[in-house]
Amino acid sequence: MRIRKLGIYSGTELIVGGRDISQPERAWRKHVIDRPGALLSLRNRGEIFFGDTAQPLEAGDMVCYDALPCHEFRSRKEWSYYYLHFPAGMLPEEWNSRRCNTPVPGVRLVHFSNTELARIKREFQEAHTLFELRRPGWEMLVAALIQLILTRFFLTMPKSPAAGKSRLEAALPLLDVYGGSRNLKEIARSCGMSLSNFFRKFRSEYNCSPIEYRDNQVIAHAKILLCSTELQIKEIARELNFDDPYYFSRFFHARTGNTPSQYRKRHGHALCSSATEMNNNS
Repeated sequence: MRIRKLGIYSGTELIVGGRDISQPERAWRKHVIDRPGALLSLRNRGEIFFGDTAQPLEAGDMVCYDALPCHEFRSRKEWSYYYLHFPAGMLPEEWNSRRCNTPVPGVRLVHFSNTELARIKREFQEAHTLFELRRPGWEMLVAALIQLILTRFFLTMPKSPAAGKSRLEAALPLLDVYGGSRNLKEIARSCGMSLSNFFRKFRSEYNCSPIEYRDNQVIAHAKILLCSTELQIKEIARELNFDDPYYFSRFFHARTGNTPSQYRKRHGHALCSSATEMNNNS
């Protein structure tokens, strides 16, 4: 998978929202039809449908849907969810190679559970809060969060036979945090490759080494946590799998030219005002 570079998007191109539907059997049609969207089901059950064809959505289900056709939604019980709309240019380049895996045209679905669900829910929540507060710099942070969400979705999707050409895709989630649960030799083995072959093929596919990819992912996560939460530096280090917060600070400084505290001070205008504000949007 080739990951697109993060562009600059205006506030009119990015839409983030959350809804808590208290009326069962309520139906509505999406209003945004000029760009794709995504929805994460949080509680109870709803549906996305087109014509007579429907796809049930349980808690933990996430769907990404094309701009057209004009999909509709229906709550089966009281239903809570987050949703996004974003420019098609934010989708991974191989997006169209992944076939829709639901009966509804233009709809792809994955299910998140446990740790992964908690993580992606938090990313939706942070994007929603930043979108609501609209403090200076919010567009770049929301775009970064949306791209993280879309990357997680894409990597979790079942591969169609035509898209299964790269064994390297299985390695990407394992490189998502510093250190991870496996070392690089074990990750290479899980891809059926020697370590040297893994490095060579990875660079050929993604134009960077596995270590560079991992470090870039960690820095991207760290920047988002620094600018959109009030977590202490040591808590962010722990979240990113660093045992030593001082080593995390040196790691961050070596790759950005700023310590985590300096980066937060410079970009802190986009911080959520309090944890309470975030919890109220969940």
